[in-house]
Amino acid sequence: MIPADLVSKMCQVKSAFEIQMIRESARVSTRAVGDIFKNAYDGASAVKIFSLSRSVQTNLIHSKSFDPIVTFLLIAPWPALISSMPHSIPELGDRLNRGPTVGMCYFRINGYASECERTFFIGEPRDESREDSYHIMKAREKALSVVRPGVRCSDVDTEARSYLIANGYGDNLRHGTGHGIGLDNHEVSWIAENSDQILEENMVISIEPGIYIDDIGGFRHSDMVLVTDCGYELDQVPRGH
Repeated sequence: MIPADLVSKMCQVKSAFEIQMIRESARVSTRAVGDIFKNAYDGASAVKIFSLSRSVQTNLIHSKSFDPIVTFLLIAPWPALISSMPHSIPELGDRLNRGPTVGMCYFRINGYASECERTFFIGEPRDESREDSYHIMKAREKALSVVRPGVRCSDVDTEARSYLIANGYGDNLRHGTGHGIGLDNHEVSWIAENSDQILEENMVISIEPGIYIDDIGGFRHSDMVLVTDCGYELDQVPRGH
């Protein structure tokens, strides 16, 4: 007898209803990223950013679209220097600084997940950070350029990873290029090295290459992407400042 992960396989390709619910979740997380930018200033506490999730919950309740059993809302900042550690947990007393800061909205709304992440600066970034930001956006473009049905997930990862390695960031990569999103924030398909999974129409994935530089910080954008019959649709997220 060979065990099969049937549930994970069934969850990969979304129905029209699921896509609608994920779009609505993504709309809320997109708007919440804008709230991070509006409330960020040099010296602001991390707890100030964490607390923004309360207004999101209030708005959902007022709109009568809030199921407390299957809704989870997390808004969090990773200020420099801890933004160089993507799997760290920011402390409530941490303070925002000039950056790079990674802001994250990590939601599951009425049972359907979304995430939205942006790297931003308070004030003008250093020239080196401008260059790092440029390369992470180019890596994002490289990954997106090959997203379509029939493409191996590992090939999407290779596009971003190879570009970053070629530009000197080989020692600064600490996770894959993305993952599936649906009923949970992290599910198959994995956009990573050695993944044998194949993209199919109506899968929803993240594209989020990142580079992490000790003593400087992290640079990561996370976009939600719907695989379409001939390419992809990209959830539009506000830019940082």
